[in-house]
Amino acid sequence: MTTKENKMKLKGVLVGLLCVILPAASWAGDGDGQAQFTQGTELLSKGDLDGAAKAFEAAAKAEPDNQNYQVRAAIVQRVLAMRQTLDEQTDNEKWLNTAKALHTFYDENGIHDQALALANRAHTKLNTTETAVMLARSRLALGMNSEAAEGLRGITQSKIDAQVRVLLGLALARQGQKDEAAKLLGTLKDDAPESPQCEFDLARLHTLLGQHKEATAALVRCFETTPPSGLDAIKEQARTCDDLKPLQSKPEFKKALDTQSKVAESKCSKGPDCGKCPLKKKCQGKDQKSHEDCKGHGKSNAPSKP
Repeated sequence: MTTKENKMKLKGVLVGLLCVILPAASWAGDGDGQAQFTQGTELLSKGDLDGAAKAFEAAAKAEPDNQNYQVRAAIVQRVLAMRQTLDEQTDNEKWLNTAKALHTFYDENGIHDQALALANRAHTKLNTTETAVMLARSRLALGMNSEAAEGLRGITQSKIDAQVRVLLGLALARQGQKDEAAKLLGTLKDDAPESPQCEFDLARLHTLLGQHKEATAALVRCFETTPPSGLDAIKEQARTCDDLKPLQSKPEFKKALDTQSKVAESKCSKGPDCGKCPLKKKCQGKDQKSHEDCKGHGKSNAPSKP
């Protein structure tokens, strides 16, 4: 199975979980559940998923009409269930799909220590290019740049794709090895980025190399190919990303933030297709027309978290 086919297969797993991950501030309410919700957000940022789940559930019970609280509580419960499933899963492909979804959730919520532990576990278990990229991404998030570079250099030449090259370039540029990072950029002409994630990483690398025009163009491509449900989150990441700091004060960066998604989304789950979306059975059972309308709809590139 090719890398592109693996990415398409993974979309279904990620859709139900990731299409509703938004910056924490966007979830806040002003009713009786706000204190519990705030507590849940704080616990989640510390990696205490069990405590966060209880707090979000309390917020949801305090304000049953607050859809934001209901959804956030459901997401964390889903993540806890996925963690248990991961420990029980014996099929390697399904195990990896679940691990990737969990890794993305940890990464999105700044739980980088747990993301690193999971990536280490995945790479030890499977030792593939995908798991090497997971591990490198976690290491970069924690500033472990030399370790990230070492791991990426160990990937067989025939399996090095655009994402590997860009992440390796990031690791090198952060260590001051900008000439070597720039050479890697030159090799991307015949191996263009295939995802919003890679475009975002490319924008970071261009920025570190002082190539602001190219960085802005990569961000625009990233936003254009990110589904609308994930656009606010990816733009918030751009606003706060340390690698993009030299770009963030420039007018062209602010203009790029006005970019709208060009990706069509399905009606039931706001994702590119139903696949293994956890809402699939629900819409099939209660709203078959909605499911049929969205099935196979909007098959475009979908993002993960940078």
